[in-house]
Amino acid sequence: MNWIRNHLRTLLISFILLLGVTGVFGSFRASRAEELTPRLQPLTSFTENDVAVEISLIKDPNGSTWLTGTFTPLLEHFHLYSKDLPKTGINGQGRPTLMEILNPSKVRPLGELIADQPINSHFNYALASALPVYPEGPVTLRLPVELPQNGKDNTRLELSVTYMACSQQTCLAPVIDKVLSLVIRQ
Repeated sequence: MNWIRNHLRTLLISFILLLGVTGVFGSFRASRAEELTPRLQPLTSFTENDVAVEISLIKDPNGSTWLTGTFTPLLEHFHLYSKDLPKTGINGQGRPTLMEILNPSKVRPLGELIADQPINSHFNYALASALPVYPEGPVTLRLPVELPQNGKDNTRLELSVTYMACSQQTCLAPVIDKVLSLVIRQ
């Protein structure tokens, strides 16, 4: 009888310890997951000429900071032009999808603008040439940036955005060099 009681007591203690260890490891996994999750700071959003634009700052787990802009045409079957299109288009046709930090700024770009969509060619019969476009729907641009080292104060940022949405039949009026005044919380 004592053997059974001692054995049950040992099993109960083992079970309690197992729950405690699992809880510790569970919280370790949760905190580690939080460390691996990018931190998103929405900066602004607006809709103009049937394109919704959301600008955010993302700090990824590797320590990199990205200024991101998601450009979403609100009309079905509309696309945006590539960031690589010349600023004035080709023979005046099209406008690139861009985010540009205006000088002077305490936020410094660390590289090139990156798009999350491939570039397709859209043949323009009037020009007898192809224009670089993204597939229909949204495109997100990312720009690697460096924030000021003070880390305590908010940082002001002047950003210029340009874009133009088109379908196979028509184009919407472009938004050219729209200046956004943003505040980054550090």
